[in-house]
Amino acid sequence: MRTSKYFDKQFSTLTIKSQSIIENKFKLIKQNPYRFTRLQTKFPLFRVRVNIEGKDTRLIYTLYEGIIILLLIERKKGYKGIEKEIERILKK
Repeated sequence: MRTSKYFDKQFSTLTIKSQSIIENKFKLIKQNPYRFTRLQTKFPLFRVRVNIEGKDTRLIYTLYEGIIILLLIERKKGYKGIEKEIERILKK
């Protein structure tokens, strides 16, 4: 399982408690990548519900060329423009 540089930057700013929550989700993704909800996009994107520092957040990953953890997105911001953001991240 790989992570994007964008996700690495986001992950490094989180508290240790939040990082451990996400690492537990990583284990679940490795066991069964199809376990979580699939988003209706042209890429095979999936979302994992996570509560980070009291904020409803989504961990977005793809199965495009293996499992790649892409980004964290706050739920209140929604998924608008996520496909363009994903394309930008995957090109790097």
